[in-house]
Amino acid sequence: MKYPSFLKEHSTIGIPAPSSGAYNECKINRFKHATSFFEKKGYQLIPSDNLYKSERGRSASAKERGKEITEMFKNKEIDAIICATGGDFLIEILPFVNFEEIVKNPKFVMGLSDPTGLLYPITSKYDIATIYGSNFSPFGAEKVHKSQLDALELLEGKTLEVHSYDKYAGDYQEEITG
Repeated sequence: MKYPSFLKEHSTIGIPAPSSGAYNECKINRFKHATSFFEKKGYQLIPSDNLYKSERGRSASAKERGKEITEMFKNKEIDAIICATGGDFLIEILPFVNFEEIVKNPKFVMGLSDPTGLLYPITSKYDIATIYGSNFSPFGAEKVHKSQLDALELLEGKTLEVHSYDKYAGDYQEEITG
């Protein structure tokens, strides 16, 4: 298995929106807080042009979202990728993702839920490690959960092992404050 480089001090993280983007005030606030979280840690961010867009659960057309992922892998300034959020329609982009470019430019990509549709082929077909950890949005919480912090430590190479947590995510509840 190929292991991409871990994040280092002052690394740049690409934030694509391969499913939905932020489409209301709460989600916009969450993304802004997540941006602040990473900038305080010294990371540079290159957000998707579609990060603050969502129409019918999609940040852009399938073709545009697939191109966006490919371009983030090709971009030499981007060291790792964290998917913006989950959703329902990532599978639509797969015909438009250039997996040959991903193989030529391997980097860690992290996400969960709908981004699984991207992580799975990268890992299983192309033998490149990915991190099923956290999307970008949860890093915007007032108190970032240990599971998100552990996922970031994986991305940074500070730990290579995580364990179960005391609680689990139950039924989805809409955020109130962002």
